[in-house]
Amino acid sequence: MKSILITGASTGIGLDAAEYLANRDWKVYAGVRKVEDQERLNKLHANIEAVILDISNEDHIDEFANNINHLDALFNNAGIALGGPIELLPIEDIRRQLDINVI
Repeated sequence: MKSILITGASTGIGLDAAEYLANRDWKVYAGVRKVEDQERLNKLHANIEAVILDISNEDHIDEFANNINHLDALFNNAGIALGGPIELLPIEDIRRQLDINVI
């Protein structure tokens, strides 16, 4: 069975991709930030294992990496979007968005 980590899998494209691949015999590690989302996703399909994984938290990343033997693919879907003209946003918010979405 092939395996994949999908970050940002609690809703939207990430959730749809998790269900799609789970239905096609992939082992899906679904990265979520909230325990409630983890519990909900773990009930969706036997091939989905939701894991607490905030990609801006190095401890979460290390814990996942230390507890996984093999991945065939990564779907790095997690991200944030800031609203408003960039010139009016605080620099700290822009740095956070770049850190999460790019770095």
